[in-house]
Amino acid sequence: MHATGLEYCGENALAVQRGEYAGMVSTTCKRWALDTTRAIALAVTVVASGAVAEAQLDQRLFRAADGTAYQVLRAGGLDSGAEKMRVTTVAGSAAGVGSCLMTGTASGDPLSAVGGTQVAQTLHPYATVGRTAVLVPNDIVQLSFDSTVGGRLTLGNGSGALSVCGSQFDCQGAQNVQALVGLDTAIGNVPAACIAENLSAACDATNLRGAFAFGLPATGQPPVCNNITQVTVDTSVCAATPPDGFDLGAGQAIVFVYGGSLAAVGFDVASAGFGVTTDVSPLGCGADSIVSAAVGAAGVIPVATPTNTPQGGSGTATATSTGTPLRAGGIPVVASPLSLAGLALIVLLSAALHRALRRMRPR
Repeated sequence: MHATGLEYCGENALAVQRGEYAGMVSTTCKRWALDTTRAIALAVTVVASGAVAEAQLDQRLFRAADGTAYQVLRAGGLDSGAEKMRVTTVAGSAAGVGSCLMTGTASGDPLSAVGGTQVAQTLHPYATVGRTAVLVPNDIVQLSFDSTVGGRLTLGNGSGALSVCGSQFDCQGAQNVQALVGLDTAIGNVPAACIAENLSAACDATNLRGAFAFGLPATGQPPVCNNITQVTVDTSVCAATPPDGFDLGAGQAIVFVYGGSLAAVGFDVASAGFGVTTDVSPLGCGADSIVSAAVGAAGVIPVATPTNTPQGGSGTATATSTGTPLRAGGIPVVASPLSLAGLALIVLLSAALHRALRRMRPR
């Protein structure tokens, strides 16, 4: 029966790992110690690389009985060095939408994110879209929807819960009713929106998208953005915060309400933006710089990096759902390497990698 490496080499092998007494132990012990050191180093690398989660844009879509659509955006996964999400494109359409993103992991790496229709003319009519201000519910996790008639969305709980309705009728008797304003209004920490046609993002191949952009010069009625190159869909890690768009921080939300004749009609929504740090990030980016890219997703879902695969919308009806709750402050994708769970993962990975290295070593 063979003893394990630790039982056989004992403290001498550990001394090798510390760089001591290199000439006083057997070759077997030296090999075992080297294998173990490599395994631990690899395990720490694996855990540390996964411990930084991409900032996410948590998106929910609710449909009322009369077809009114409610798009809820919340910032999620803000533990990658991003303290807020800069939302730059938002879209809703009965003809389908899509989104794509390309992420990076080091300063200067390209970032790309866009959400919108593939044909600008299919974007939901500008005049029939309303929005709330940036909201701060008393509980960002709690989100419920009553689909009766035109629908009622509730954010938070108890007497402090916020109510959002497409019409005043549906909010009769509701508490803390939040006002809806048109997209052309610049209040509530959100600038006026314009229609951005033919957006071309590096992650999106030859697709040209239409979306609502924010805080840019525009002309016409409905307003069309004067210069679509000012809509931030391409940037880089550690670049300055985009001048366009609006911010969502931890614990904040915004609701877009799409009205009009939507009964018995499918509807899809899309959104995209960039995670922004307000101090120094783990990537070495300075304050008020971009650290990640994100597109609206039905939950906080880890995004492989890098990727540039377009994610197309189905254009079909979306069932009403409360979705998966978002933990307050965001959800880390994996445990921190300094937490108990992280240390346990390092130990398990070290043992597995050590065994694999020993099998690969020539006998």
